[in-house]
This record gives sequence, structure tokens and C-alpha cells, in this order.
Amino acid sequence: MDDRKSEVIGPYTLVALPHQGGFHGVIWQGGKKTEAVTGSSVDDCLNQLRDRVADLLQAEAAARGDSSPTVSATVAALHRVAPRLTTGQMQMLRAHYNAPDRCITATQLAEAADYRGYQAANLQYGRVGLLLYGELPVVLPRRASDGKLIFTCALAEATDQRSDDETQWIWRMRPHVAEALAAAKLV
Repeated sequence: MDDRKSEVIGPYTLVALPHQGGFHGVIWQGGKKTEAVTGSSVDDCLNQLRDRVADLLQAEAAARGDSSPTVSATVAALHRVAPRLTTGQMQMLRAHYNAPDRCITATQLAEAADYRGYQAANLQYGRVGLLLYGELPVVLPRRASDGKLIFTCALAEATDQRSDDETQWIWRMRPHVAEALAAAKLV
């Protein structure tokens, strides 16, 4: 049975729940309901809400025109996000920070967090990126396959390099993120 689920992304609270025989989701901001969706499940509603919040934040970042946030703004955002990070997510951030030239693959991130494979690392590191993005929106690229934002890019840039076996991107941590992690004493 699907139960109520909620999460906070920046100034938004997302709530999805079973409702009158279906499923309903709402975005709250400042105590006011700003948007509502219906879906096939609680998770479907939550995913729709995440996509909508991502688009709202993307529009905010584009209007602001900042290419890279300041280190002090990133430190403040990391302090708000850090209490919500899992042990594995923190292990990935530390491994990325400590990697040579701050470059790492998803497989290496997975190994650092004791995940079974790169897919779990991609998912969890993307969640970290989404949380940071919610606090400090920047213009992000979209996946060619489905047009969704690539939240890992809030933390890192995909380099032109590929792993030795050519199957994975190599991610380079954004300089302001690296400086902020050190300044916030998270690494």
C-alpha cells in the first residue's frame, strides 16, 4: 500500500499521498499550496512534483544569470543540506573531493559509499545534487533522452574524458563546491 511521502527541496515542500481512491501531490511554499498533481501512485506524484520544482528553480537560475555561485553562498547551502545527507552520500562527496584533480567515475563513487554498482551512485549523487540545487539553483544541462535536468551537475561537470573502459563519464567537482566543502568542514 502506498503511504504519504514528503520531502523538502529548497523553499518547497512536496507531499504525495493516496486520496479519494487515487493519488494526489501538492507543492507547498511559505505555507501556501502552489501546485497540485494527480498520478498513478504516490511515487508518480512525487516524481511529477520534483520535475515541476526543478523547472521552477531552473527558471529562477536562468533569470538570475549566475554562472557559478559564490563559495560563501555554497557553504550556507551545504550547511542546510548536510543534515539530510546519508552516510553513503557523504562518503561520495569526500571521495570526490579527495580524488586526483577532483575527478571521479560513478563506479568509484559507488565503491566509496559501499554501493553495489554505479547505478546506485548515480541515483544517490543525483539526489545530493538535487538537494544542493534546491538551496542554490544554477542553470543545469538536460539529458538528451528525456529532457530532465542532470542534478549531478550542481556538484560536478562531466569532462570530455571517459573511464578506461569508455563506459562512464568522469565527473570533475565544481571548484566552488570543493572550496565550500572544505570551508564548511565537511571533508
